[in-house]
Amino acid sequence: MVTITASQLQDDFERYLDLAQREPVSIEKKGEDSVVIMSAEEYKRLKVYDDRQAVYPWELPDEVIAALDLVEIPEETARFDHEYK
Repeated sequence: MVTITASQLQDDFERYLDLAQREPVSIEKKGEDSVVIMSAEEYKRLKVYDDRQAVYPWELPDEVIAALDLVEIPEETARFDHEYK
């Protein structure tokens, strides 16, 4: 995978768009990985393995709710209690 800066992408967009058809291109912004561009074909190939699904809490199956009721919350997480009260 090639890594470039956001400035390089702006300066030579067509080049990196063509390169992304052959291999993923990682874009850094402020020295940190920001995004990856890849071909639509590669994205579709990877998406096949992603079976995650977003659901509302009331849509959860009963067995998942029962399992959540059994979870013991670690004491060290108590410092976050104020975020949901």
